[in-house]
Amino acid sequence: MKSFTTTIILVLPLLASCSSNDPIPVATREHWMQRAIDALSELTSTPCPFEAFGAAIVNHTDVTNSEHGELICLGVNSIMKLGNPTLHGETAAINNCSGILTSDPYNLSGAEALRAFRDLSIYTTAEACPMCATAIRWAGFKDYTYGTSGKTLKSQGWPQLSLSSSELFEHTSSLPTETRIVPDVLADETDPLFRWQYDSSGKCPAGCRRARVMDTENGEHGRTCIPGDPSEEESLAGEVAEDVAKGTAKGMAGLWSVLFGLFKVAAPVGDEL
Repeated sequence: MKSFTTTIILVLPLLASCSSNDPIPVATREHWMQRAIDALSELTSTPCPFEAFGAAIVNHTDVTNSEHGELICLGVNSIMKLGNPTLHGETAAINNCSGILTSDPYNLSGAEALRAFRDLSIYTTAEACPMCATAIRWAGFKDYTYGTSGKTLKSQGWPQLSLSSSELFEHTSSLPTETRIVPDVLADETDPLFRWQYDSSGKCPAGCRRARVMDTENGEHGRTCIPGDPSEEESLAGEVAEDVAKGTAKGMAGLWSVLFGLFKVAAPVGDEL
């Protein structure tokens, strides 16, 4: 892989942009977005991770091995795995890249690694939250490409902070770099990745099926997606019917209990029921 140049150059202050004059071919954008999608199953060991936020950081200028450029590192949301609330897909990828750039074969110093980010591009399966968008701008990436928009995430039930990445970028004009925003790349592929978590009727990702799970907080059953053959979901019909029957029975028992109590109150003193 081609190493990064460490030549110091003057970078004039520029605004972050969302220009439609993208110098990177659409095929290349889609190639790396697909790589960010594939990272989800590779790094989580499941085809249906709940937090389907994956990221890929690439060097578009190094075409030694591919016309699309060179992959530097990957990252996925690791909040639940590591108990770190800041490890979203983008920040996890940045952390991974820092380790890679300062090790073989690059062996950059810390300062050189920071400068190298300005020559790289980040791809993420969903629009960056304000925390990650800030990290992207501080890193100084050449461009930032996302699949699913924040508005779509919100419409699908995902908790969202009410500040889009483009709005946040508008407040970064004092930084000495420009980061191009390229939205909605392969959104038709990424949107379904976030559709099932908060909607029990949402279709599971490929290689996964619906299954019943117990909610430990309230003791009720819910539905999630787990690895498996979608055809096995048919066996859940019996479980659903069982749940309905139990709910009906529970409701009837409650009704009889209330009526029984009222009857006792209305009964003459001394009469035991």
